[in-house]
Amino acid sequence: MPTYAVQNLHLPGYAGYLGGIISGIVTLVGAPLVGKLADRVGPARVMTVAAVAAVVVTYPLFVILVASPGVGMLTAVQVVLGALMVLYFGPLPALLSEMFPTNIRTTGMSIAYNVGVTLFGGFAPLVLAWLVNSTGSLLAPAITTSPSH
Repeated sequence: MPTYAVQNLHLPGYAGYLGGIISGIVTLVGAPLVGKLADRVGPARVMTVAAVAAVVVTYPLFVILVASPGVGMLTAVQVVLGALMVLYFGPLPALLSEMFPTNIRTTGMSIAYNVGVTLFGGFAPLVLAWLVNSTGSLLAPAITTSPSH
């Protein structure tokens, strides 16, 4: 978001980081609450709701952001995306732990999580910058963004 905010929305350098910090606080506070919810209703249910919500709201959020770029708007968008992220990633460890038998659980979770983060999270900024440059659309990140942005 910081690169997108500066290069594409022409916002000050701190803009993407401010939203990231506030979004991080939302994640910090929300993760235990979401974990408790996932313990009650199941991690897959919570993650499914988060994924569907992300698909539904991400594009409209970017439309609003591109139409009215500003530090406040960017921060609001990042907070909403952060809330969706915590709904998705809060239950993830519980879901992953259910997928592996206890004798290989730590190794299985570590490999699954780290390969996923490296492949999808690590290359995401490069892919998103390429999409914006290739398509000329500032909405390109909304089409490819998921809760793991």
